[in-house]
Amino acid sequence: MLLTQLDEDNVAVDTQIAIALEARRRGDEMHAGHEVGVETVGDRGVVATRTVIDELHARDVERPTIRTVEPRPGGEAELRAIRAELDRNKVGGPGAQMDRQIIAEVMTSQTASGATATIVVQDGRVVNGLARMAGIRPDRLDGFRNVAEYLRHTRNTDRFEVAIAGRRLHVVPAQPVRKGPLRRTRRL
Repeated sequence: MLLTQLDEDNVAVDTQIAIALEARRRGDEMHAGHEVGVETVGDRGVVATRTVIDELHARDVERPTIRTVEPRPGGEAELRAIRAELDRNKVGGPGAQMDRQIIAEVMTSQTASGATATIVVQDGRVVNGLARMAGIRPDRLDGFRNVAEYLRHTRNTDRFEVAIAGRRLHVVPAQPVRKGPLRRTRRL
């Protein structure tokens, strides 16, 4: 397990993306969700938290090749504060304790000077919870199917930023995005 720090050239991934990347590496058959996750990561460097690696081992993925992000020394109190805020906002919904732990671990990881941690997230409930915390209303996307599509077609970006317990995080939703000009529908 090679430890590294987060910088502008690499992204942390959630467990679903890590599974997709390992499936691709092994040459396993990949379903549409795997393809979207791998495509979203693209050619960026990938790191995972210890919780993601533990979840891969629990799924019998032996010796994953994904580098592990290094925790920042003395960040335990900050990790608990981030977890508490994620819990209060019900990010991921009930039973999403591991997802919230992964986000907290990413946010308390060592980063290069001045870098904001970035995570690619495939779980729609987690994306929506973080988007709500960032002021995006997933229930009012004006005809767009998901947060990733909304960001691409209204803000010309693949990510949003959220502040949790005084720290910033860039979130890249790994969700399908329709191409071309879209006809938006108005909600009444």
